[in-house]
Amino acid sequence: MYLNGTAIEELPSSIECLSGLSALYLDHCKRLKSLPSSLCKLKSLNSIYLRWCSSLKSLPDELGNLEALNSLNAEGTAIREVPLSFVRLNNFDGLQNLTSLYLTDCGITELPENLGQLSLLLELYLEKNSFERIPESIIHLSKLAYLKLSYCERLQSLPKLPCNLSELDAHHCTALESSPGLVFPSRDPQYFDLRNNLKLDRNEISEILEDAQQEIQVMAIARWKQLQEKWAIVLILWRARVAHRIA
Repeated sequence: MYLNGTAIEELPSSIECLSGLSALYLDHCKRLKSLPSSLCKLKSLNSIYLRWCSSLKSLPDELGNLEALNSLNAEGTAIREVPLSFVRLNNFDGLQNLTSLYLTDCGITELPENLGQLSLLLELYLEKNSFERIPESIIHLSKLAYLKLSYCERLQSLPKLPCNLSELDAHHCTALESSPGLVFPSRDPQYFDLRNNLKLDRNEISEILEDAQQEIQVMAIARWKQLQEKWAIVLILWRARVAHRIA
């Protein structure tokens, strides 16, 4: 259902009758103030887009009932809190199939402690928010590949991050002072940005750079061995072909 840019202020509770609805687009609906709890009865709904719905201040508490939801984008909304039902809680199973979560520029002041229960999460976008810390449970997001934290200007520390992380963007986190346990996040890193974090301990930065250098050396050696093995096989095949022609 595409309602992007409309003047809608609320969705009718009867939306629950659209049992086959798989995607809901409400981007730039600047008058939208709320979403009905009946929306959370749509078992086929897998994508919700709420980008720049600047009057939207909260999400339904029952959101954790959306078993099929794999993508939620609420960038630029006025949401200040993440519903606890995002993760398994009481009667809610949580968003166990969620792979992409975009909460950029929402003014969020606190993240759920059991964030690590979103076990299938691949992308987590949290730029321009107001939280001071990230729950240590994030280490349990074993599939997380992309973590965006730039311009989180109240963020004071980074916990230990998942080992499969390939992109970490945490530039302009001007209150960031420490990153205990932070190491080069992946054996195949693409992006690792801690620019303009002037309070970050210089010894920790040196340790991060040393880890990065070691990982690069390991990758270079592994790549060289792969090339050697490849050309050894090519040489064997070439010799066999030459010997066959001579015979």
